[in-house]
Amino acid sequence: MRHENIYRLGEYRITEYENGLLQWEKLFNFGVQRSGKCFILGNILIIGHWGHEEVGYLQLEFFEQLEKLPAWNKTRYYCFSSELLNTDFHRVLSVIIISAHS
Repeated sequence: MRHENIYRLGEYRITEYENGLLQWEKLFNFGVQRSGKCFILGNILIIGHWGHEEVGYLQLEFFEQLEKLPAWNKTRYYCFSSELLNTDFHRVLSVIIISAHS
C-alpha cells in the first residue's frame, strides 16, 4: 500500500506520494478532470501543464471533497509553469508568484 497525503490549494487537489512525487488535479468543464505534475523549488510550488484528462466528479462532488482536505502547507507560494519564461535568450524571468496561504 502506498502512502499519500492530499491537500487543497484553491480549486486544486494536490497529492503528495511517499516517493516525493507531487500531482495536481482540477475540475474543468462539466465532469472533466485534468491532472499534471507539480514541483517544489525552494518555497514555491510550481504547478505543471496538464498531462491527463478523464471523466471525473460532478462539480458539487469535487468541491465538497476538496473542502474536507487540509490546506496546502508545504510551500508559502505557488505559480504555474506556463508563467515561467525561456531564459535561453537572456530574457528577464517574470513570474507571478501567489501566496499559498491567502
